[in-house]
Amino acid sequence: MLVNTGVAYTNIESFSKAKRYFRQALKMTEPREIKQAEIYNYLGANYYLSGNNPQALNVVEKAIEIASSKKAWSILLISYDLLSRIYKAEENKKRARDYQDKYLEIEKKLEQEKQQLKRAASQNLKLMEQQEARIKRVLAEQRQLKELKDSQEKQKKDLELKNNLVKLQTKELALLKKAQELSLANAQRTQLEKVRQQQALLISQGKLREATLAKAKTQAALELERKEAEKKLQAKENQKQMALLQSQKKLQQQEITRQKERARFAIGIIISVVCILGLVVFMLFITNRNRRKLKKQKAQIEEQNFEITSQNEELYQQQEEIMAQRDNIEKKNTQLNAQHHHIQQSIKAALTIQRAILPTVKKVNDLLPEHFILYRPKDVVSGDFYWLVKVENRTTLAVVDCTGHGVPGAFMAVMGNSSLNSIVRDNKVKEPATILTLLNEEIETLLSQKEKGYKNGMDMAIITWEKKQDQIEMVFAGAKRPLYLFAHNSDELQQVKGSRHSIGSINPVFTQDHLTLNKGDTIYLSSDGYCDQNNANRKKFGSKRFEKLLSECQDQKMEKQKEIINQALIDHMGEASQRDDVIVVGLRF
Repeated sequence: MLVNTGVAYTNIESFSKAKRYFRQALKMTEPREIKQAEIYNYLGANYYLSGNNPQALNVVEKAIEIASSKKAWSILLISYDLLSRIYKAEENKKRARDYQDKYLEIEKKLEQEKQQLKRAASQNLKLMEQQEARIKRVLAEQRQLKELKDSQEKQKKDLELKNNLVKLQTKELALLKKAQELSLANAQRTQLEKVRQQQALLISQGKLREATLAKAKTQAALELERKEAEKKLQAKENQKQMALLQSQKKLQQQEITRQKERARFAIGIIISVVCILGLVVFMLFITNRNRRKLKKQKAQIEEQNFEITSQNEELYQQQEEIMAQRDNIEKKNTQLNAQHHHIQQSIKAALTIQRAILPTVKKVNDLLPEHFILYRPKDVVSGDFYWLVKVENRTTLAVVDCTGHGVPGAFMAVMGNSSLNSIVRDNKVKEPATILTLLNEEIETLLSQKEKGYKNGMDMAIITWEKKQDQIEMVFAGAKRPLYLFAHNSDELQQVKGSRHSIGSINPVFTQDHLTLNKGDTIYLSSDGYCDQNNANRKKFGSKRFEKLLSECQDQKMEKQKEIINQALIDHMGEASQRDDVIVVGLRF
C-alpha cells in the first residue's frame, strides 16, 4: 500500500511525499530483501525524475547489490535500465551503453529461461497426452467389453423368447391334433347315424314287400286281369330302388370327397407340424451356432481382459519407473543446483577479480585520446582483456586474447595482466618487441611449458607512444595480431601485421614497427573474436568485411563508431550465439 501511494505521488510529480512513503516502506520490509531492492528501484526512479542523479545512482546500486545476491533478474533488469537512463542523462554514453548491454543480456537470459520452461512444459504436456491416449484406449477397450457383454445378454434373452415361442407353438399343435380327433369322431358318429337310417329304411321296405306278396297270393285267383298292373307297379318299385341306390351312391361319393378333404387337411396339418419341427431344428441349430460364437467371443473377451490386465500392469510398472526416474532427476537437479550455485559463486568471484585488473574508466579517459572500447565477453568472465599504463612520458596499451574463454581464459588473463605489470611498470621495459619476448618467457615459466607442452598462451597487439611536438611517435609489436591505421588525409585503411608467433610458443622472434601519427589519425586493435564470429549459416564475419566496416565509419565520432561496429556484429550473428570473446579498441589522436 505504501509503495503504491509512493508511485502515485511520483506520477503527479510530488517527489518529496513519494520519498517519504518509499522510506516508510523500506523500514517495514527490512526482513524481505528482494522487496527492499524493488523499493530501492522505485526510490531511484523518483530521484532520477526529480533531477537528483547522484542520489539516484546510489540508491539503484543498492538495489543491484541485493538483487545480484538473490539472483532477482527482473529487478536487475529494471535497475540496469534505470542506470542506463541516468548515465545517458549525465551524457556518459559509455556507461549508459554498458548498462544497456547488461540490460539486454539479462533480458535475453530471461527470454532463454522462458523458452526453456516452455519447452519443458511442452514435453510434460506431450507425456500427459500420451498417457491420456493410453487411458482412452484402455477405456475404449473396456467399453467394447461392456458392449459385448450387453450383446451376450440380449442374445440370451432372445434365445429365451424363442424357446418360449417354440413351447407355445407346440401347445397350439397339440390343440390342433385334439380338434382333428374330435372332428373325426363327429364324422364317424354322423356316418353311423346314416347307416342306421339306411338299415331302418331297408327293414321297412322288406315288410312292405311281404304284405304285397301276401295280398297278391290271396287275390291271384281273383285278379288275374290285374297282372299287368302289378308288373308296372313292380317296375315302378325297381325304379324307386334304383333312384334310392343312386342317391346312396351320391351320398357315398360326397362322403368320400369329405374324407379326401379331411385327409388333405390332415396332410396340411402334418406338413405344418413338420415345418414347425424343421423351424425348431433350425432354431436349435442357430442357437448352438450362437452358443459357439458366444463361447468363442467369451474366449476372446477373456484374452482381451488378460491383455488389458497385462497392459495395466505394464503401465503401472512404467508409472513406477517414471516416478523413480522423477525422484532421481529431482535429486540430481538438487545436486546440480548446488553445484551451479557454487560455480556461479566462483564465477562471480572471478568476475570481481577480472574487473579489478581492467583499467578504471577514469584511468582510460585520462590516458587515451578520443576512443572507444567494444568489450563483449562470451561468458560472465572473459579470456580477452585490455591493459593500459603510463611510465614516465610513454603510454603503453595492449589488447590481449588468451587461449580459451570463460573461467580458463580468465585465469590466463590474470596471469598475463600480472606479468605485464611486472615487465613494464616495475622493470620499466619500453620496447614492445622486448615486452613480448619477456612475456613469452614468463608464461613459459609459469605454465611449465617445457615439461608439460606448449598448449596455452595468448595473441596480443601492443603499442607504446609518446607525443613530440605536433606528432605522435608510436611503436607497435604484435603476436599474431595486426594494427589497423587510417590516416586522416588518406582514403585507405592500412594494416600493419604482427609476428607469426603467439605468446607461449617455442623460441618465438618478435619484431616491431615505428609509426609517426598526425592529428586526426585513427588506429584500431582487436582480438580475433570479431572476425571469427559466425552467423546462423556458419559464415564468419571475416577480416575483409571488418576492414571495410572500419573504412565506412571513419567520418563518425569514436563513440558512434562503437555503436556501428557493435550493431554490425549483432546483425551478423542473428539467431547464432556468440562463439568467442570480442574486444575492439579504437583511438583517434
